[in-house]
Amino acid sequence: MTIKPPFHYTGNKYKTIPMIISNTPDGCGRYIDLFGGSGVVACNLASHGYENVCYNERDTKVFDLFNFASHASRSAEFKERLCQINNSYPDTKEAYLNLRQSYNECNSNFHLYLLVCRSFSNGIRFNSKGEFNLPYGERNHFDINRIEACSGLNISTFNSDFRDFKFYDDDWVFIDPPYTGTTATYNKGWSIKDDQDLFEMMDRFSERGIKFCYTNVLSNRGFNNDMLQDYLNNRKYNVLSTNGDFRNTSFRKSDEPTQEIMVMNY
Repeated sequence: MTIKPPFHYTGNKYKTIPMIISNTPDGCGRYIDLFGGSGVVACNLASHGYENVCYNERDTKVFDLFNFASHASRSAEFKERLCQINNSYPDTKEAYLNLRQSYNECNSNFHLYLLVCRSFSNGIRFNSKGEFNLPYGERNHFDINRIEACSGLNISTFNSDFRDFKFYDDDWVFIDPPYTGTTATYNKGWSIKDDQDLFEMMDRFSERGIKFCYTNVLSNRGFNNDMLQDYLNNRKYNVLSTNGDFRNTSFRKSDEPTQEIMVMNY
């Protein structure tokens, strides 16, 4: 059974979870979700019985939100307060703007969580003043059940850039970075240099015997990921198609189909 992450966040891998789980090896020392985001991969690894699951997220706001929703949510008082605040703001644009103003004044994770449930593309974005500034997304994804489903899971959390994370030879690493060629809010300035550093890290993983599963797109709506294609042409990796859906990601406009892939070195 696939469980939803504790909060709805753009770019998550919910639809791909069955394929990820079926291709996750047993017997590894740790199972690391290197670009954790909503935590959907880490939560499902833990719920499927994998031990020593690690969630890593470099964005401090997203990292704090995951800890807030997955750990603090174990108390009845937490759930009661979150529901009370949600119910005090109707599902309207005006109420969303009032919620956003309240968050920018009090900086409460309760308010931030509810903003992400309602924001455009369920993203997180702040202006130069540190104020949350995404517009209303015309919907509310708040669901207390998804918080409860993740609240008892045993997951270690890390707030680190992928280059600074310490790996061991018996790790399994799930790698779902921001995708080059997107302007999605979760991209956070991901660059070609970041891709190059990540590819070099993946090569070092293979040299050390560290297993990894990497996802990305080869093409989407006119964007061709030539750098990734060139990298794969010179590696003997196991490459599978996942047929991803990127309706909430802003690629260059085109009617060409998406080609999302999963790459494994085992």
